[in-house]
Amino acid sequence: MVTPWKRRWEMGAGAGLADDDRFIRACIAAGMDVHYVSPRDASPPDVSVSGYHVHAFPNFYTATATWPTPVRRVLWPMLFAVLAGWRAHRVERRVRPVVVLGQTYVAAFVTYLVASLARVPSVVKLFGVEDLVRTDWPAWKYLYRNAESIAAFKLPVDAWIILNDGTRGDQAARRHGVHAERIHFLPNGVELSWSERVGHTTWLRQQLNIANDVPVVLYLARLEAWKRPEMFIRAASRVIQGGTSRAVFVIGGDGPERARLQDIVRELGLSESVRFAGPIPHERVPDAMAAASLFVATAERSNQSIAVCEALLCGVPVVAFDVGETRSVVRNGETGKLVEDGNVAQLGDVVATLLGSETERVALATGARQFASTHLTDWSIRMETELSVLRASQRRR
Repeated sequence: MVTPWKRRWEMGAGAGLADDDRFIRACIAAGMDVHYVSPRDASPPDVSVSGYHVHAFPNFYTATATWPTPVRRVLWPMLFAVLAGWRAHRVERRVRPVVVLGQTYVAAFVTYLVASLARVPSVVKLFGVEDLVRTDWPAWKYLYRNAESIAAFKLPVDAWIILNDGTRGDQAARRHGVHAERIHFLPNGVELSWSERVGHTTWLRQQLNIANDVPVVLYLARLEAWKRPEMFIRAASRVIQGGTSRAVFVIGGDGPERARLQDIVRELGLSESVRFAGPIPHERVPDAMAAASLFVATAERSNQSIAVCEALLCGVPVVAFDVGETRSVVRNGETGKLVEDGNVAQLGDVVATLLGSETERVALATGARQFASTHLTDWSIRMETELSVLRASQRRR
């Protein structure tokens, strides 16, 4: 496996993306060894299991992080091709893989090249298609932001695993020349047993010193600009200034936007009402959900994330911007409330209204749990489906 990520858990300490951890363990349980080629990380391996091996190459991402964006846009693909490609080739010569899998479009070229040299199938896994969904942009902007993704789709890769994060990844792949039979459009996974699990309602409150009778509105995501966590803070400010609720707004997660968000909270005088929980270990997510009256999602491409699905599964109504395929899981008036994209005032007003109506919240919570338990896919099924793609690609060779 070739990846641009230095951690399997994107925020460390078991917090963030669960997919990697599940996939590694599923491969090993199926009798495979997993050899991960990734940027060097000073931290200890965050997956500790026999059969999992990390092969690092120099972490140029960290070394050049402060360089101008246009320079990095040109330099990073070249450095990845050289450094990751050389390391992956060395690993391939030694372990003789049966398949080479790349994570994200960044790794597509190296994956195809190394698989070709090894004469084994190449598979590329996309966790979404990012800005490929933005067909409303002018042609020049679309090409500038998506040149690498479009180029990746032109490679004769044996199979594409594209996760359905609500950004219509299957359509994007076909639009850019990938034959439908090579596309495997899979749902994100969830732990369906969570629908029956009673979380520790006091865990999050104890972490942040929140009284038991104070409503909690939860936001949980990696703190990236495109996920627009600032809009969550602006909506919180509107609710608090309206004086209709004494709720505490909790931001779970970490990322490059955290320091700026903390500055905004201080500038708005919201330090008591908006709290930062930091990375929440995945095993503690049901406990965080158990304390929440509402869950809010503000991403600009889609709000059909794993965290949104987990909120529904735990019976927490979701208030989300209506973008991408969000409405396929956040069903307006059934599992949550949809808000016009980017309308912070409406977002705040809907949150305030729901905080003031326990009857409506309970009805939405019931609908959310029922929908999630019958429409979402358990991790075990998702992983078996993904492994079947690898097996099928081997048979075709």
